[in-house]
Amino acid sequence: MDVLEGRVPIEHFDSRKIKARLLSEGMLVEVCASCGFSERRVTDQKIPVILNFKDGNKKNWHLDNLEFLCYNHSFLYAASPIDEKQAEAMEDYVKTVDDQPDWELDEHHIEHLKELGLYEREEDKPRPGDEYISRL
Repeated sequence: MDVLEGRVPIEHFDSRKIKARLLSEGMLVEVCASCGFSERRVTDQKIPVILNFKDGNKKNWHLDNLEFLCYNHSFLYAASPIDEKQAEAMEDYVKTVDDQPDWELDEHHIEHLKELGLYEREEDKPRPGDEYISRL
């Protein structure tokens, strides 16, 4: 209560532990304040919500300043849960210097892609005039 009422600075405590304590004591409900999302993940049974500070001040732990937001509403209305570099890594495919992919396929995958008509090496592509040259 001392942290929530501002008598003790938050710097002395782990914010994850305070969040867990708020939940275990029933002071906050693990539900998105905007849309009511409260579905648990199958893998770990946690509800994917992020603690949000309504006034944007992360040192203001007064109970009336705290709410949970789902990832969607947190991204739309509060701070993004990921930084710009993480977003770029997820969205952009950076080509290597020689404009070749930075991955390799094994022979099995190459054969499968050839069967689907999705794989053609540069040396296998027909060149202009090849239709007149016999390769026998």
